[in-house]
Amino acid sequence: MQADQDFCGSWLIYAVGGGWGHLTRAISLARIAGLKKKLLIASNSQYCQIVKASSYWQELTANRSIELCNLESSKSACNQEERKESFKSELKALLESRTFECFIVDTFPRGLLGELPDLFKLLKNTPKVFIHRDLNEDYCRSFELRSFVERNFALTINPGEGGNPYLADLAIETAAWVLKDAPEPANRNRLRSELGLKTADNLILVCSSGVCAEHEIYEEITEQLSLRFPEHKIRCLSPHALKPELEHLRICYWPGIDYFNAADLLIGAAGYNTTNESAALSLPSILLPQRRIYDRQELRSSEFSLNKNAISCLQDLIACIETLDFDNLKERRLSPKRERKNGAVEAFELILNQIKPAAVTRERER
Repeated sequence: MQADQDFCGSWLIYAVGGGWGHLTRAISLARIAGLKKKLLIASNSQYCQIVKASSYWQELTANRSIELCNLESSKSACNQEERKESFKSELKALLESRTFECFIVDTFPRGLLGELPDLFKLLKNTPKVFIHRDLNEDYCRSFELRSFVERNFALTINPGEGGNPYLADLAIETAAWVLKDAPEPANRNRLRSELGLKTADNLILVCSSGVCAEHEIYEEITEQLSLRFPEHKIRCLSPHALKPELEHLRICYWPGIDYFNAADLLIGAAGYNTTNESAALSLPSILLPQRRIYDRQELRSSEFSLNKNAISCLQDLIACIETLDFDNLKERRLSPKRERKNGAVEAFELILNQIKPAAVTRERER
């Protein structure tokens, strides 16, 4: 253990992507690694300020060395080439600001805009780790990602991503990463009490966590379900305001997994965090896969969702909810279960073991 603490330098996690997914996954790893290592997360997520303002972030950083750097300059760029140069400039400044023991890249091995290959020259002797999410095969082939990953990354980790990702044969697979391990039952009871729920009440939680353009979809779902199912409690977990007459139904809170624990049914997209966090809590879910350039949400939906038939309109969703036996769902939801592994723990150990030889080599060269 002492040898681990003697390693110099920080770990840099590249978690670029405008939504919750990359940022939450990076914090899931930082939560584990930050107890022993210094972590710097580089993100351009629009939700960085919500994270930093949360009580959970204050709790995490009170006894962990974790920094969150919001890459903001690219947001004022006029075109993609300007955005790429802005990213490159901000990342270059970060790389030159301190010694990094490890560089971890989430999802996009070349960077979101292809800015990383030039920057790798600054990290010639720094081990690089690729977190391999599901990627569009055409994208992988057009940029020859197989050879690029083999040349540039010392370790590739599949964070529990099903569907046989394109470079799965290069990766070590872990269980899915989640931000929190199994929450305490007391937290469920406390949050339900704060929402004014009784023990017998059924909470249907609509999760509006996708791209901004999809917010109106979840707002409409929240409104219609509150009208159609007055016997249930409907709430919308969303960082974006609802229209005034629905605002009393909104929960603005991070991390969402806390309110997942309080819910009896989740309705949302089939993104990585939504599906894996609900699965970790055995929370029944009706998933509405959304189209993404790099992500095949329909694969996760087919594995995790209660609905096995596609939901193409609001009436389909209402019909699906009408068939549910909430008493049975709640009984199954709250029954004791075998504890699920958090893959972020295994990923930390894999990375640690990968960088040890490099750290020893650097020490010998001094």
